[in-house]
Amino acid sequence: MLQIFLEIWLPHFPLETHQRLNEVSVITEEHILVVRQLVKHMHALSGKTKLDQSDILPSAHSETYLSEDVKRVVTSEYVLRLYLLLLHCFKQWPMETSFRAVLETWLSYIQPWRYQKHLSLSLRASFIQENILMYTRLFSFFLKRFAHVDLVNVDNATMVFRMTKVFAQTSLPELIENGEKLLLHQGPLLPSTLMASQVQPTEIAALPKTHINNKKLQMFGVEMRAEVLKLVQRLMQAQQTAKTTLDPPANVSVGQFLCSWKRLILKTNSESGGNDMTKSDMKTVELLKKTVDHLNQVFNLNTGHLSQMMMNMGSVEESKQLPDCIHSENGLILTDLGRMQIINGLRRFDIEYQGDPQLQPVRSYENAVLVQLMFWIATLINNKLEGHMNDLCSQQNLLGRLGQHYLITSTVKGRFPRSTVTQQSQDDYHLRPRLTLRTFASYRTLLILLLLYSLGSLFSISPLFSTCLILMLSFLYGLCMTVYVGK
Repeated sequence: MLQIFLEIWLPHFPLETHQRLNEVSVITEEHILVVRQLVKHMHALSGKTKLDQSDILPSAHSETYLSEDVKRVVTSEYVLRLYLLLLHCFKQWPMETSFRAVLETWLSYIQPWRYQKHLSLSLRASFIQENILMYTRLFSFFLKRFAHVDLVNVDNATMVFRMTKVFAQTSLPELIENGEKLLLHQGPLLPSTLMASQVQPTEIAALPKTHINNKKLQMFGVEMRAEVLKLVQRLMQAQQTAKTTLDPPANVSVGQFLCSWKRLILKTNSESGGNDMTKSDMKTVELLKKTVDHLNQVFNLNTGHLSQMMMNMGSVEESKQLPDCIHSENGLILTDLGRMQIINGLRRFDIEYQGDPQLQPVRSYENAVLVQLMFWIATLINNKLEGHMNDLCSQQNLLGRLGQHYLITSTVKGRFPRSTVTQQSQDDYHLRPRLTLRTFASYRTLLILLLLYSLGSLFSISPLFSTCLILMLSFLYGLCMTVYVGK
């Protein structure tokens, strides 16, 4: 029965990565879930067999030995196929959250004590020694895979947490390390029940050399620790990113404010409303923190080094730091880490517009059509009243300061620091005083005007009188700013 199941659900997979994928069956998430059920039943059956061995009658010993031999052969093939299936999935599975099924299947196999009662420590050590490839080699492929995923995603953070929680179980790291040392002293590593003596020589020869190279199995070696430290660093960066999402900066722009309201309105059909994202980020931060603690527990990482990394990340606010860059002859060049920081909104360049304020690019909180319309109207007014504006702003009295408050009198820089080819420097030149109406293209201004006119209609105030009232209040506000603030 087991042999039939193996032929259907655990087909032969390529042992080497250079073999074409179309030579094997396409594996789906449902397929992996069925295999996981097989793993659970095999563990439960193995535990039941060990408990029932004491009840075997002496007259049935010969038949029992025969069935045990058959079971060893079938079981060894089952473990070998399962190992190759998991190895294939770790290498070829898409970077999606559906990988959770593969992960849980792997974790189910390396924890037989979850399905077997009263499994002694010696039996655990024996199982780990026989299946050391399941622990060490797949762990290394897990690290390689999760070096390219977004750890801020709560599903990915959950998968890393699940893996580290399993490996951080009491005495499990010691058993894996002892199993490695024992196998290193015994010579070439044999595939277990991948490795047990009952595996056929042809099966051992079928494994590639990279699968039985003892140097690749040093889970607590220098190379593996270096990979773990890289993962810990990425976990801390993801934790900092999630915290930044939870604690938005105080100086949020109007565009971001309107976008947040838009997202909130569009999210009314969800069950949890606007709190879903906050709860997800809080869970992500907690999972990432526990994951770092688990890795520190498993590998006994240098706490001083971890503290230094945390201090480096927390010493300066992330929003005020430049993205990760490399200095070159042509200026700063973004690294892959820097691109991720910009995409996630963790860091950004402080770019200051140094040209004509009226010619700035259209902002996210502005209407492009209104920007062009207001610029056209302001240009007509400025061309006709240019001389009067210059005379007004040149006066050294209250009227002159009031004109400077309402009109633009800016200075345009002549240097272009963002140019990587030339660093030309020009004399700064002053723009003439002129009127700007661009503020009326802002959604915030339009919303305020709409609220004011609506408030006026509630008190039966005509739109014309409301306009005069708004202009008068604006003049009084400018007068107060000129008299008191301008001193």
